[in-house]
Amino acid sequence: MKKTVSLLMLSLLSSTAFADISFPAEAKVIKVVENVSTEYVDVEKCVTAQRPVTTTNTGDMTGAVLGTLIGGGLGSTIGKGNGKVAATAVGAAIGAVIGDRNSNPNGVQSSTKYETYEKCSVESRPKNVVNGYNVTYQYAGHTGTVVLNEHPGKTLSVTVNVAP
Repeated sequence: MKKTVSLLMLSLLSSTAFADISFPAEAKVIKVVENVSTEYVDVEKCVTAQRPVTTTNTGDMTGAVLGTLIGGGLGSTIGKGNGKVAATAVGAAIGAVIGDRNSNPNGVQSSTKYETYEKCSVESRPKNVVNGYNVTYQYAGHTGTVVLNEHPGKTLSVTVNVAP
C-alpha cells in the first residue's frame, strides 16, 4: 500500500508540474495607430440674404373722380344743345386731369425696398471616424499586436500562458 500511495503522489506531482499555467500581467504599449475611415455627413448651411422688392404706387383716384364731377358740372353750364354736351364732356375730362394732379402731385411712383430672407442648402461634408486602434505592445522581451475598440493608454492587460 505504501508503494501505491507514493506512486499516486508522484503521479499527481508530475502532472501539476507540467500543466499549462496562465496568469494576468501588464504589458508596455509601444505604439498605437488609429484605424480611421471617412464618412460623409449632410449639414444644412443657412445664410441671410437680401432681395429687392419693387412696389408701384398708382395713386389715389379720389381727386380724379371729384375733378370729373366738378368739371362736368361747370362744363354743362356752357353752351346749348350739342355744344352743351361737348362742353360737359370737355369739362369732365379737364376736371379729371386737374383732380388727379392735385391728389397725386408726383404721378405714378415706384420704390424699391430690400427684404431679408434666409437661404438654406444641404452640403455633404467629410468626417473622420475612428473605427479602432492597432496596438503594439511588449512583455518580457516579446512583442505582440492587437486591434482594440478603445485606446489602451500606457499599459495593456494581457494573459500570459506558460506551457511545457
